[in-house]
Amino acid sequence: MNTSAPSASSPSAQVGIVCESVACLDPAQAGALGIRVIPVPFVIDGRTYFDGVDLSHEEFYRQLERSGRAPATSAPSPAAYIDAFRAAGTANVVCVTVSGSVSTMAERCRLAIQQAKEQLPDVQIALFDSGTAAMAQGLLALEAARLAQTGAALTEVLDRLKQRRAGAHLLIVLDTLKYLSQTGRLGGIAAMAGGMLSIKPVVHCSNDRFAPVEICRTRQKALDSMLNRLVKDVESTQTRHVVIQHAAAAPQADELRAETARRLPEVDLSIVPFSPVMGTYAGPGLLGFAWQQGQ
Repeated sequence: MNTSAPSASSPSAQVGIVCESVACLDPAQAGALGIRVIPVPFVIDGRTYFDGVDLSHEEFYRQLERSGRAPATSAPSPAAYIDAFRAAGTANVVCVTVSGSVSTMAERCRLAIQQAKEQLPDVQIALFDSGTAAMAQGLLALEAARLAQTGAALTEVLDRLKQRRAGAHLLIVLDTLKYLSQTGRLGGIAAMAGGMLSIKPVVHCSNDRFAPVEICRTRQKALDSMLNRLVKDVESTQTRHVVIQHAAAAPQADELRAETARRLPEVDLSIVPFSPVMGTYAGPGLLGFAWQQGQ
């Protein structure tokens, strides 16, 4: 399978950027910046699919709701990472992974880097754990790629990512805990909710922490709480770009965008769907925000 982005890295780039499909990057944007996106595999009814390749978002959620069961997912193979490192076509590569606190992908990437020492002896490869997920991870990958296209060295790219890491945030409202409970990844959410699957948790993911910050009994209260938290952070950090994320909830995402624009008229807003693999855990109906403080 071809796991590379559609276009090559900039001729001036010394550093290639790689990330997993759970970063929710738009393929055209990733391709324009030379980012190599590795599709994450998942299994439905015994058949293996690849995130962002084999099923549209709409088809995935139709199958998810029809089956009523969360698909099995796994980290990409070391070979898939090595293919992406090779396809970057640069002497240096940074792989921006989803947080190791919520996934084994960072460990799989480390294994791939070890194997790549023999297969790609002339390429220096560094893993950067984003400490977060979805478009918060994606925003870090995008910033790294833009910096790399200026001709920045490997150390410069890694230093910038380290500086930005703690400011990358994902804040979501889960409409259902059904699928998360099936995967066994409830963790602190289950403890805070007391085992009630009908509640609407507001979950924050940043700097290696994936935890509920508030439990609400209605969806509207949860969305109000999430928006209030975003507004407070954006105003205090002078953030200028916020990504609205959703899982099979495009009309509600449009409504959330309108309300967010009313509260934060100076902020640039975009809407990006959750990747199918992320939706495996979140289930349909998720709404959320991703942002990088100060940008």
